[in-house]
Amino acid sequence: MKSKLILLVVGCVLGFGASTLISWLKTEDAIYIKLDADYQMDNGSQLTKGTALEVDKGFGEGFTRYILYLNISDADSPDSSFVEKDNYKHVHWLRK
Repeated sequence: MKSKLILLVVGCVLGFGASTLISWLKTEDAIYIKLDADYQMDNGSQLTKGTALEVDKGFGEGFTRYILYLNISDADSPDSSFVEKDNYKHVHWLRK
């Protein structure tokens, strides 16, 4: 009985350690690019040359998805009541 308990504890520790190591090895550093020209967004706004974007995912259809992080002061925070999901993403197509 005692040996089974020890074996269970050792198995749990080894399993946790192995899963932690695997997730650590799979973690990649984010890749960022800077825009080489001004880009117009489909809603009429503009991203200027030099804006940094995080590379998210490349697609076989011939486009790459990037992530833009915005820092907005709490005092100037826009109304976010329209957001219905925790992971809401609004897609914009850019053109030069």
